[in-house]
Amino acid sequence: MIAAEAIERDLIKLLGPDAVAGDAESRQTACRDWWNEALWWDSSQAQERAPACVVRPKNDDELSNFLAWANRRGLGVVARGGGSGVCGSAVPARPESIILDTARLNRILSLIEGPDPRVIVQAGMLGGALQRELNQKGYSLKHIPGSLEISTVGGWIATGSYGQLSTRHGGIDEQLGTIRAANPDGAIAQRSAGEMLRSEGSLGVITEAALKIHPISKRHFSLSCEFPDLETGLSFIRELIQSGAPPSLCRLYDPFEAQSAGLAYTRLPFFSSEERRFQLRFFLLRHIGLVRLLRLIPGLFRGWLCIMGFDEDQEDHWNRAQCLIRKEKILISAKEGRLWLAQRSQWNAPKRAALTQAGCFVDTIDVWAGWKEIGLIYERFVRDISPLALVMGHASHFNEKGACFFFIMAAQASSSKDLPRLYRRVWRDAMESVIAAGGQINHHHGIGLAKLPWKTRAYPEIFLDQMAERKRRMDPSGIMNPGKFI
Repeated sequence: MIAAEAIERDLIKLLGPDAVAGDAESRQTACRDWWNEALWWDSSQAQERAPACVVRPKNDDELSNFLAWANRRGLGVVARGGGSGVCGSAVPARPESIILDTARLNRILSLIEGPDPRVIVQAGMLGGALQRELNQKGYSLKHIPGSLEISTVGGWIATGSYGQLSTRHGGIDEQLGTIRAANPDGAIAQRSAGEMLRSEGSLGVITEAALKIHPISKRHFSLSCEFPDLETGLSFIRELIQSGAPPSLCRLYDPFEAQSAGLAYTRLPFFSSEERRFQLRFFLLRHIGLVRLLRLIPGLFRGWLCIMGFDEDQEDHWNRAQCLIRKEKILISAKEGRLWLAQRSQWNAPKRAALTQAGCFVDTIDVWAGWKEIGLIYERFVRDISPLALVMGHASHFNEKGACFFFIMAAQASSSKDLPRLYRRVWRDAMESVIAAGGQINHHHGIGLAKLPWKTRAYPEIFLDQMAERKRRMDPSGIMNPGKFI
């Protein structure tokens, strides 16, 4: 094993001091993402897991030279974008690894106008910064993940990201043209998008990508309605999609999340403001049994709220949706849709930190299932996890075959020392619950370290076989993101 000091010294000679950071703070910061396990490390635990150093190339030449150097020495390389992942994909599995921070590769390289406009962008650019620059030029992305402000273009491709407008526009794979990527030996070449999609940094480093862009819409259409149960809501959305009138945005919230988010048609008094909702959620985390009792009270938590949004050229789809809703004699409104749009990308890191400090955890699981399995998965998940944690969620990212169900889990441990143990139990039970009900345990968050024990239930077998073959061919030395799913 090469000493960290020697690695840092050699890399400074190769790349210069501004491209290499070996101080404790930089190394400990770079070894975490938003995976709960990593967030809970204290300084000594983070030091044990910290990389040898952090490399921040500012151009292709520096990136290429670094990878060639690391490949010759057999040193692990973990590519890091915005650090917004929640499964530990960018967390080093081996302490001798080097973090490759792409934050300085953050420019728009060109904007191609015409009938099929595209933007060529470096992979380290944050989504929010990209969207603002495009807006200034009269364009917009149609890939708008909830983590837009803190995630990068490269991260979207590496995990197979989905955005809020995916029911019409699909995932990042449907927004991509060609990409450029660096092989582990340092060679940089143009690639097909599919070759690096969902590779989680295990095949090379994405350096730039061509993305579809669209002229900024002058208007859009939104509506919401409340279904009596999950099955009715799913049947309506399925009919809308299969009739050729999919909304751009579509989310179906369970009654508890609709109340918790302040979106429900009939809002309970204790869910009347954001601050009161936060305080109530905090209280309920301490009294998980009370939540189970509240769910049993008839009519207290009722109505599955569906939020839909339609693009400027989808007025006919919007009208069709309204006709179908009125045909079923279901209450319809536009207010909740507008409210959702106003708060859709709020990332409240301070409140999440406050929960962590109080011995609580909040986590999410992105599950994929066919239309017939979604109801069973939800029913079983609530039954299996509610004794341990507060559970809520929504269905989204619909297509002809099914949807993603996005579960939110939160709980408070008896002590800070007991928190990781409780978290691991809830996570394990959640994985096993989804698998037993016939679901796929990953949709767009990736596998990372969190889902690694269940990786064969995260993707179809053929996909894992293809990735393994690419790994043997493209990274025979195994330096890229070692210890992960490929």
